[in-house]
Amino acid sequence: MTSRFNLARVDAGGNSNSAPAALKSVAAQADALGLKYLSAQCSMYLGEALLRRHTFAAARTELEAAIARSEDLGVAQSFTPAHYLLAQALIGLGQNADASRELAEARRLADAIHKEAGTDAVLARSDLAPIVAR
Repeated sequence: MTSRFNLARVDAGGNSNSAPAALKSVAAQADALGLKYLSAQCSMYLGEALLRRHTFAAARTELEAAIARSEDLGVAQSFTPAHYLLAQALIGLGQNADASRELAEARRLADAIHKEAGTDAVLARSDLAPIVAR
């Protein structure tokens, strides 16, 4: 299943048309097996794939689900990019005030990761760089 997830995730980054269906399939299987973290990751990457396709409302739904699951699991920092992506979806929906709040949360989480790591190098990570650059 991890291989299927990684393949779908790579497809999503490359704008593959099959990525959303593959991510939904892996998420359903992960849910059935009780793999909540993997399911949350699928939602985050599915939200990103939908955002790339400018389907902002669907992206918002997936990203909000990913964030909620990450908070339930106590791994909110791992889903920092989901807040940034949700901000982008909200901008696409014209909800700029909500987008500002999500971007502020993404920055807060990125700052916590930075402080915990104790090095500026962490800010160069591909998932954090767009957040701190904004």
